[in-house]
Amino acid sequence: MARSATRKRSRPVAASSSGSAREEGEARGGVRRSTRERSAIHRFVAGPAHGDVHSFETARFHVVPPNGWHRFLWEMGCSALNTLKYHGELPPPVAPHSCWMLPSSDEMAVRIAEVQPQLAAAGWKTLTCDPALVHKLSNKQRLREHAEQVRASWAHMNGTRG
Repeated sequence: MARSATRKRSRPVAASSSGSAREEGEARGGVRRSTRERSAIHRFVAGPAHGDVHSFETARFHVVPPNGWHRFLWEMGCSALNTLKYHGELPPPVAPHSCWMLPSSDEMAVRIAEVQPQLAAAGWKTLTCDPALVHKLSNKQRLREHAEQVRASWAHMNGTRG
């Protein structure tokens, strides 16, 4: 308490010869204490490291088929697009450069697994496995059954109980 009583109150300093610093402070409803001119504030806005992050040619990921996610992917700024109109037909489109094709649905995940060699030949990177396993993993009940089978086979191989 005694500390606040001994603290000096700051008084406004006289404005510079132009008077603009004081006028600015008073215009905002506060008191400007400094007589120096204000500098303009410039906000840093991060841009893409190279090229246009939203262009078809520089996207690192293409999520297919289009399902309305494009705006959200675009806002994330992660070099992912959802504008490629590919639904699994052959021949697949040629990749604009070395980029990933990601599924936006379980059905498309199975189809990408089925046509993976053709996608690779067209320049697409994919992360997939056997189509039957992809189909199994898309169903919660079959996923649970698969996990139990894997656990049982692992326990059998290691001689422990699962």
